[in-house]
Amino acid sequence: MQREAEFARPRQMFNAKARSRPKSPWSVAKSFFAKFKIDDEETDLKCLEFDWSCSNMEKIIRKDDERAAVYQFLTKNYRIM
Repeated sequence: MQREAEFARPRQMFNAKARSRPKSPWSVAKSFFAKFKIDDEETDLKCLEFDWSCSNMEKIIRKDDERAAVYQFLTKNYRIM
């Protein structure tokens, strides 16, 4: 029994540029971030108050005036942290 000659065909190369659609300019409105809400000062303050309540600062900083100074410092700089 003799085999007939089999010929392999080379694969056709995929041309991504020929099949892709033209790119539209990127915009926030069309992106994944379209529904993202940027935090404002009120949200930052709520987050700080929650973090402060979880931190047990009363045990770490015993003096009321020092604790108040740290809280005041954090209210001004919480966003950048």
